[in-house]
Amino acid sequence: PIDLSNSSADKAFQLSTEAVTGKATHQIRGAAENLDESVYRDLRIEVGIRKSAPVVEGYARVNGVNRTFQVLGVDPIAEGPFRDYASQQAGIELSEFISGENSGLVAASVAEELQVGIGDTLQISVGGRPAEIQLIGLIEASDDRSQQALESILLVDISTAQRLFNMQGKLTQIDLILPQNSESEKQRIRSILPEGADIIRSDSRTETVEQMTRAFEFNLQALSMLALLVGMFLIYNTMTFSVVQRRPLIGRLRALGVTRNEILFTILKEALLIGVLGTVIGIVTGIILAQGLVKLVTQSINDLYFVLSVQELSIGIFPLVKGIVLGVGATLIAAFWPAREASQAEVSTVLKRSSNESKITSRILPLAGLGVLGGLAGVGTLLIPNGGIVAGYSSLLFMIVGFSLITPLLIVGMAKLFRPIMGTLNGLIGKMAVRGVVTELSRTSVAIAALAVAIAATVGVGVMVDSFRTTVVSWLEAQLQADVYIQPPSSG
Repeated sequence: PIDLSNSSADKAFQLSTEAVTGKATHQIRGAAENLDESVYRDLRIEVGIRKSAPVVEGYARVNGVNRTFQVLGVDPIAEGPFRDYASQQAGIELSEFISGENSGLVAASVAEELQVGIGDTLQISVGGRPAEIQLIGLIEASDDRSQQALESILLVDISTAQRLFNMQGKLTQIDLILPQNSESEKQRIRSILPEGADIIRSDSRTETVEQMTRAFEFNLQALSMLALLVGMFLIYNTMTFSVVQRRPLIGRLRALGVTRNEILFTILKEALLIGVLGTVIGIVTGIILAQGLVKLVTQSINDLYFVLSVQELSIGIFPLVKGIVLGVGATLIAAFWPAREASQAEVSTVLKRSSNESKITSRILPLAGLGVLGGLAGVGTLLIPNGGIVAGYSSLLFMIVGFSLITPLLIVGMAKLFRPIMGTLNGLIGKMAVRGVVTELSRTSVAIAALAVAIAATVGVGVMVDSFRTTVVSWLEAQLQADVYIQPPSSG
């Protein structure tokens, strides 16, 4: 569900960007403030850039409905080369669109969803201020992709957008279509720009937003990988238990001449079947969960980065293939070691449970040594300068693996500590319970490690979120010391 939610949000952003940017190759934007309308006039008259169009952007929320529009204020006369749906060739009634009081257009599919039509009034909220938009037409999409792209757009005349956002005489940006190797034209354009304004590539804005959300998506991916790791622990434990139960059968098969490779591949085929069934169930369940999770991901992006409206789940082939590969692959990797142990065992010892436990006991110290090295590698990775989030999660992976390898030694040590205590509290039964954990170390160590990793992740994420929230609250209390604050509504 994480991959599906992320890909749905990414696709919604890409489609929205395509709808807003259109065929523009470059944009003129101010560094901090909006552009003055005079810049567009000078651009057309003094520099002679005809393929240019003024734009006013903002956001508006539909009252009573969980939908946010990206309001796009345009000049339909200048829009021809940029956005087909916003130009006079798209069938827009120019006189009504330009001179109409707060008139606008939405996609036909959106109008049907909101149960409004041409001539109806759309009640919206802009920066906390109520406003009305009269629909004078509907935007008809040429294909499904265009329909999805236009679902988040509310198209209005540029003067209407300026009134909505209190930007009289101002522009958000100026779209340009410039030929390749147009440095001379760029220099001429820059000569008339005010201080702080510059020409940027249209795709640079998309790249900036992708960089902003990359860490957010990486966090979700890392948490999903952690869940997969815990699942691998459980698969390993399940396959180990399955092998232990059938050790007599495996011993008889080996005595009858069945080869080690045949035993190995038989167990792996069983694991493959279980992995395929589990993966199919997981994918179906993931799609169902993603229907609700995409709303949470979208809300987080809206709260932290930018306004995004995802109306439907996008099920791409890559997340499904990735889920199949990870699900089946993780199952085979987790099942390989129990299968190998079963196939490598000698016929004379395969019927003895103690032989398997003696192997685990003899490996406690070497495993603990590797675990210490893993922990040190995690600490070293964490100390890498400017390592970023990748170094942080790599360090976490090393520490988890290191802790898992040390777990058998910790169990033996804690068993020695708790055995007399449990004997005092519960007598012989208490001592037997503690001893049973140690005698079944091949299974209990994996189960305890899986449980410990899951609990550690839950506690760690909870502490991190609470710490961040406490820090923000403390900062707000330090910065906002008055009882009441009054400010004009924002224009965004």
